[in-house]
Amino acid sequence: MKSYIYIIVIIFSIFYSCSSPQKTDKTNIDKIYNSLKDGQTKAIIKIDRKEFYPKESIFSCDIIADNGFLRANLFDQFESNIVLNFGTERWHATKPYVLRLQKDQQIEGGIMIGRIADKEKRTGEGYLMTEGEITLESFSKDKCVVIVNGKVGKFEAQLTPEKWHDVEAIIISKKPKTTLVNLKEEGLYF
Repeated sequence: MKSYIYIIVIIFSIFYSCSSPQKTDKTNIDKIYNSLKDGQTKAIIKIDRKEFYPKESIFSCDIIADNGFLRANLFDQFESNIVLNFGTERWHATKPYVLRLQKDQQIEGGIMIGRIADKEKRTGEGYLMTEGEITLESFSKDKCVVIVNGKVGKFEAQLTPEKWHDVEAIIISKKPKTTLVNLKEEGLYF
């Protein structure tokens, strides 16, 4: 009987570790970061555990930051795009910065994820974050790391939680183009 319980515990542990949100261990982040050239960004985004962007996608990243907001615009070679926004006063006062989103409370920021579905028909597929957490894990001239866990929905499903999808993401940027407005580097970067 003990051996059956032991086997069930092992199977459950394996299943849980495979289905838990992607791990953001430092070794994996550093490995991805070191594979990038200056100005490149890797966005690993899973919606309902499926990769949203092709593995070969490499994004550019433009960041503009002010005391009351941070906005990042990312584009890859396939015309895919990501827009990340923190819109809270003194967003940079806490390090790492964590933005918690709840249904009907996305005013303080969010993330939009999009890609071209059919280039000839000029149609796309996109999602907006509806609830969860966006963590600015690292922010400097050399490196920016964002971790996303929560739910996303298509535009027409923003108020319909049963149509939302799980999202997990790690966005790692090497020397992104950054513009600071009314902010100084001292005490900002971490």
